[in-house]
Amino acid sequence: MAKSGRKIRIRQLSGISAVPVAGARTDNLAIAAQAIDVTDKDDAGWRTLLAEAGSRTITADVEGVLTTDALLTVSVGAGSSLLADHSVEIENIGLIAGDFFLSNVALTGQMADAVTFTATLESGELLGFLIQSVAPAITGTTEEGETLTVSNGTWTGSPSYARQWQRDTGAGFGNISGATSATYVLQAGDVGATIRCLVTATETFGSVVGISNTVGPITA
Repeated sequence: MAKSGRKIRIRQLSGISAVPVAGARTDNLAIAAQAIDVTDKDDAGWRTLLAEAGSRTITADVEGVLTTDALLTVSVGAGSSLLADHSVEIENIGLIAGDFFLSNVALTGQMADAVTFTATLESGELLGFLIQSVAPAITGTTEEGETLTVSNGTWTGSPSYARQWQRDTGAGFGNISGATSATYVLQAGDVGATIRCLVTATETFGSVVGISNTVGPITA
């Protein structure tokens, strides 16, 4: 069954790693007090807000699954719990790192060995943004022996990038072994398939994957 809303992943920062603590969805997301329509994949509202001066804050009513006891421990029994040094990844928007407040926490049931919950998530002091404003793009001739090139896209901050080219021959996209540079020379095995590239942007507080356009089918 299809579900409405936008996925959110909450992670606790630990050095250069980020430990997952909760997965959730929201259908009530506001950025800098401006509501974002989660059924609209354009996300132009977020990008406009990034360009404006002033405080960038997020508020979201979430429901989801707690994956560790840590978040449960700090949340239950408190009116508003501080989640210091966490990152929040919002589907099709990006990654925000900093301090967050979790309030109105209610445990709603069990899912396997995890606990389901509802809560309100609000940003406190924000440490950084990793937001994609322009997606990675593939250019080049889609013919065997030709070279395709992928751009990194446009992101906030100064992330490092890693790439992984993928091929779909009709059963879904899979990684092309060893194809991790900004260019890819089309092979005989690509003929008839479509090609895309995943670009992973990484800051000290986490990573976000950008998906390029799809090109092809590749011709001989």
